[in-house]
Amino acid sequence: MSRGERLAKIVAEKEFDQLFVPDLTNVRYLTGFTGTNGACLVGRDELIFFTDFRYTERAKQEVGSEWERPEAERELVPQIVGRMSGKVGFEDAKLSVRQLARLEAAAGDDVDLLPAGDLVERLRMVKEPGRSCSGSRRPRSSPTGCTSGRSSADSPAAPNAMWPGHARQG
Repeated sequence: MSRGERLAKIVAEKEFDQLFVPDLTNVRYLTGFTGTNGACLVGRDELIFFTDFRYTERAKQEVGSEWERPEAERELVPQIVGRMSGKVGFEDAKLSVRQLARLEAAAGDDVDLLPAGDLVERLRMVKEPGRSCSGSRRPRSSPTGCTSGRSSADSPAAPNAMWPGHARQG
């Protein structure tokens, strides 16, 4: 089972229809994507990866085939919100008030944006079967599933280009 599929199972258990994942560390953990502009929408039966036109080729190489990759549009937020429906959780420790307001303004009446906590971080904290962390010199945000036990919320994440002009506030 892929990381995205494991997260989809958690999303369903938490009674969300979808989870919006904008944090680049979490996007990389889930998809393998190393670009600076990407986001995921994880549903019970869907895994959708979004990026802009600059990273289309990179996404084809790095993002697993289990992820749908819609044609890149100039503006990501309307494209992402256009695929949202129902109860949509979001990483509330990763989204600023301004970013949330932008999502809410673009979302239709059929979308209910709700704080979901750190679901991806909790998934990252569990060692994956077949992965060894002993002697690992990888950074704690490594996509191996091995961590130092600290949440990525303990330190600022890399800014996501999806939110131009919005520096992450600590």
